[in-house]
Formats: sequence, C-alpha cells, structure tokens
Amino acid sequence: MAILPRLYSDNDVAGMLYAPGDDPDTVLAEFMRLLLAEGWDVLGILQRRVADAPSKSRSVEFVLAPEMEWPEAGSDEGRYEGRASDRLPELGHRLAGALDRKPDLILLNRFGRAELEGGGLVEILSAALVDIVPIAVAVPIGLRDAWVRSTGGLAVSVRPDAQRLLHWWRSLGNGPRSQETKRSG
Repeated sequence: MAILPRLYSDNDVAGMLYAPGDDPDTVLAEFMRLLLAEGWDVLGILQRRVADAPSKSRSVEFVLAPEMEWPEAGSDEGRYEGRASDRLPELGHRLAGALDRKPDLILLNRFGRAELEGGGLVEILSAALVDIVPIAVAVPIGLRDAWVRSTGGLAVSVRPDAQRLLHWWRSLGNGPRSQETKRSG
C-alpha cells in the first residue's frame, strides 16, 4: 500500500474516480483551465496522448502544467526520449519544489500501481499533504479500495467531470475570484 502521511481534517483531497472509456486527462486539463481563468494558482502534472507514438511506452507524455510556468514545457527540447513514466519522479520533484509558493491547488494525473508501491507521484502527493495544499488526483475505479485505504477514507470521491471538480472546489469555500482579488495576488 502507498506510503502517504496520515490525512487530517485540514487536508482537502479529491480522488476523481474514472472508469475505462472516461478521459480523466481532458477533465483535469479543463478543470485547470477553469480555475486559472478565475485567477487561482494551480499547478500539476498532466498526461496527454501522443499521436503516432513510436511505441506503447511513449504513447503518452507527462507535462508540468500550466505549461507557461515551466520554461521547457512547451519546447521540443523539453521532450523526453525514454519511457514516459520514467520521467515522473523528476517531474514530481520539480513540482514539489514549487510548493514553497503555496499554490492554491495541485492536480495529479494519476494515483496508480506505481504510487501503491511507493513510487510514481507519492513524493509530491505526500509533500502537498504535509504542506496542506489541496489536491485533486485521477484514480482508476479499479484502485478505488486501495485509494480509500491509503487516504484513510478522508478523501472525497468525485466523478470524472470538470463541473463536479469545480463543485468540490467551491465546497471548500473557494468561490470565483473577483477582478480585484486577481490583481492583488
């Protein structure tokens, strides 16, 4: 089972449970777009499909988001040539380094088998929990029970829909930011 710090009432965590046929990557990207448009400071690691990938291990890529925050994210120089999943620890480490600025929310592309084994994005997930930064993470429905156990049942489950995630975000007391709030910080 994943080695996560114990969740407390101060931790706001949403597990977006998705089934085969759902598109969690598009949902998380849309949710991020909505919050960024309101002026929220949202950071994350997102996954996207690579058209005409040379191999299955390179059929997806992981990106730090929003891409404008990370210098090499939008350039060909930032492309990783190995297995896409081999880059996750480095991306997680870079994202963890940005927690000092106390972003409003962290989005993570998956809680999967690697995380259950103590790898993958466990470092950033743990760091965000310790720093009390809200987190939304995509969780395959097949790992629901493991997710509930690893979070002590204290994470909210959300269907894979940007509006459902927005409802969860609003339930934390995070209404739309006014133009004045956006300008001041």
